[in-house]
Amino acid sequence: MKGNALNMYETKVKIDGMMCGMCESHINDTIRKAAPVKKVTSSHAKGEAVVLTDEPLDIEAVKAAEDKKYVLMNVPTDRLKEITEVLPGIKSPTIMPLATEGWSSVHTVLDQKCFWEIIGKLKALGAQGILVLPIEKMIL
Repeated sequence: MKGNALNMYETKVKIDGMMCGMCESHINDTIRKAAPVKKVTSSHAKGEAVVLTDEPLDIEAVKAAEDKKYVLMNVPTDRLKEITEVLPGIKSPTIMPLATEGWSSVHTVLDQKCFWEIIGKLKALGAQGILVLPIEKMIL
């Protein structure tokens, strides 16, 4: 963490598991929710997030993101409404159509405490190919 001429603090956070721009967006949202930041920019290519704050970053708040899981799954498009109602998400899940008609990909962040309960509901609603990635090792 270092201060700069504008009295802003810059913290670089190492993040494993980001694979795309949607991952970056979810990481940014998670950090914004965990701490009062002025700006956060994640890069899956660099495997890091750069966080700007007015005060030194509250490391404990950022560590709270470690209790989150980034979850990707394939779901029947006709069950999207039911599936998104099960997902707490930070804002809302990311939904993208798959090449196979009638199927969509859903990306979201889940709290580890309710993870297994939610995964069971998602499977019952037809979710398949569920991929779970940790959001961890965030502090350099």
